[in-house]
This record gives sequence, C-alpha cells and structure tokens, in this order.
Amino acid sequence: NYDLILANALEALAETDPGVRSLYVDEFQDSAPIDLRIYESLHLNLFFVVGDPDQAIYGFRGGDVTGLLYLVNKPGASVVYLQDCFRCGLGICARANALIQRNTVRSPKRMRAVKEVWVDYTTAGYETDLEERAALVQRIRERLVEIPATDIAVLVRYNVEREKIVAALDSAGIPVAGKKEPVPQDWRYAVATLNLIATPDNLMA
Repeated sequence: NYDLILANALEALAETDPGVRSLYVDEFQDSAPIDLRIYESLHLNLFFVVGDPDQAIYGFRGGDVTGLLYLVNKPGASVVYLQDCFRCGLGICARANALIQRNTVRSPKRMRAVKEVWVDYTTAGYETDLEERAALVQRIRERLVEIPATDIAVLVRYNVEREKIVAALDSAGIPVAGKKEPVPQDWRYAVATLNLIATPDNLMA
C-alpha cells in the first residue's frame, strides 16, 4: 500500500535523521501534501524543485498543485520562471495562454513561443462524447488520404477517454496503437491474494 509506505516514512523521519542535506524533485506539481511533509521533515540545506502548476495531472493519487504554489510564495524562496516554449508555435501558445489564464490557482507566467511559426488549428464542440468520437473518426479518415496513420496523434486527459477512442477507431478499421490485451476475469482475485501474502494484517486485501 503506497499510502501506508508514505505514512510510515513520515513517522520514521520524526525519530531519525537520514542525513539527506540536498534534495532535487522534478514534476513537483504532482506531489501530494504528505510528500511535501516528508521533504520538509528532512534537515535540508538545499531544496530544489521543478514544476509547472499548469501541468498538474496526478490528482488521482493525491497530487495537489497548492504545494508548489506554497513553495513559490515562501519567504526567501528563489524562483525562476521558464516561459520559453520549444514544443509548439505561436498559434498554439496563444490559444493555450488564453485558456489557462482562466485558472486562478497557478503562477503568474505566460508561455512564449520560441518557434515563430503559426500553425493552423480548428476548434469544435459537440453535445455528446459519442458525437465527438464520430467526428474524430471522420476527420482522421480524411487525413489518412494525405498522411500515414503513424503521423497522427490523439491526446486525451483520462485513460477512460483513450480506451473509448481506441475502440471507435479500431471498429472503424483505422489502424491504431494502444489497444489493450484482454485482462483475465480473475485478475482481481490474484491481486488480492498477492496483497494478502505480502501484508497478512491488511484487512482490505
């Protein structure tokens, strides 16, 4: 149980000093409150973190972007904003900035496109997820006349969305990566058995 491991670590740090004096943490925006408590329990001379509050995606495991914002606003903290974007051009940066500024729980930063290329893009809205997937399938069909399927990517926020889109593309006969192998029906029993062997006192197993 990962949560139990973290709780035990925090408890152990109250009684001992592991001697860690420098700590470097990447993707700090996805740290949970207990992670920050563990870090601050160490007697650090240097605490260096890298994170982007606009890319916090681990809320499902307790990730809380306010931890990063707490460090940014902590007295004595040295903050460097990395705002140059090498991933996309002016058009996408402009649209992303306009959207993310609606989020009030973030740092005061603004992406700057390093590549002075304006990439055409379109936006569309749909009443239902089913309509959206149908439109996506049709759009990809049209693009396949000009480019191979390996040059097309579909980005989603949640795995459940990815699974539905993969299924829609596959049923339409469009080549798609990311198809999952079928999971045996008794996999839950196997996992519970292994948990019980590893932690006999775990009543949840």
